[in-house]
Amino acid sequence: MTNVKLLPAEMSNEPIRHPTHHSFAGPQAVLLETKLVPPRVPAALVARNRLLRNLDAALSHRLTLLSAAAGWGKTTLLSAWATEHPHPLAWVSLDELDNDATRFWTVVITALRTCVPTVGTLALAMLHSPEPPPLTIILTVLLNELGAVSEPEIILLVLDDYHLIDDPAIHEGLTFLIDQLPAHLHVVLATRVDPELPLSRWRVRTEIVEIRAADLRFTAAEAATFFTQALDDVLADDDVRLLEQRTEGWVAGLQLAALAMRQRTDRPAFVRMFAGSHRYLLDYVQEEILQRQP
Repeated sequence: MTNVKLLPAEMSNEPIRHPTHHSFAGPQAVLLETKLVPPRVPAALVARNRLLRNLDAALSHRLTLLSAAAGWGKTTLLSAWATEHPHPLAWVSLDELDNDATRFWTVVITALRTCVPTVGTLALAMLHSPEPPPLTIILTVLLNELGAVSEPEIILLVLDDYHLIDDPAIHEGLTFLIDQLPAHLHVVLATRVDPELPLSRWRVRTEIVEIRAADLRFTAAEAATFFTQALDDVLADDDVRLLEQRTEGWVAGLQLAALAMRQRTDRPAFVRMFAGSHRYLLDYVQEEILQRQP
């Protein structure tokens, strides 16, 4: 891909305004290193090869989007993929503090520098200068540096929990980055809601791979493997099918059912009574879903 040219400020028309609110502390600010490392993969993990193959398709698209509500196993899937993938991976676990364009791009550039240490120095300096240029200029510098890497390896940029980001300047900047990506860089977003990005345009151009709740749903075979690992026991096929149907393959629901069954001696009876009113299930929905709603 031809490198993006650095535009003079007067030619940029400033389509993306650099934010002035909640400025980050500066280029020397310390970032929590665990934000840049994939979370640990659970010891008992159901191999989901069909989904891992879908993620491998990221190499031929600009963007891979994992969009599903809480508890569908998006982060676990990406972490498992990261342990197996042969290419450099820049990981960012986003949080509420990253909903600020200066901090967000500081974290993203720092993550990319874990894969390519030679890029991003100038972009970071511009980002934290007393009078920073428009964000398009800063990202153009970054893209030019990434595109100029000699014999570049494929790089994957993973942004987990992107639903915590609602700053329009960040959405605009990420859109610009994705539209101008060098051929060897690919972006993976995990989110609970579809982001304010031009997804329809990228669909028409076949530049996006989408993995949603229907794809993340555990099959009956995966559910059977999960319960065998979680309970150190084999559930009857009918019990597995009933739990898979009642949870609709929702991995959080399966985990909560397994947690409750560890305390039961009559597991078939528990399966027959298990429903959405179970206390563990209600607690999870209350803490992870309802309390996060406006």
